[in-house]
Amino acid sequence: MAQQELKKDMPHTKNPDMIAFTLGRVALHLMQSGGVIGETEIRHRLMDIVQNGHQGGVTPEMARGALLALGDLRIVAA
Repeated sequence: MAQQELKKDMPHTKNPDMIAFTLGRVALHLMQSGGVIGETEIRHRLMDIVQNGHQGGVTPEMARGALLALGDLRIVAA
């Protein structure tokens, strides 16, 4: 599925506040569990949520949106 189609199916990806909230929840959960906080760990946790379901207040849909936004940011930065 193309990124544009994903964006249409997930309108929360257009809301930077929702993406920031999702990334913040993941970072907070990592800090509370004593884990390392970095791009790789956050991406792994988001992928884990997408595959295994709701964790730490983050739904799979929220995780997908955050991963999509991170991908978009990498493309823009390149």
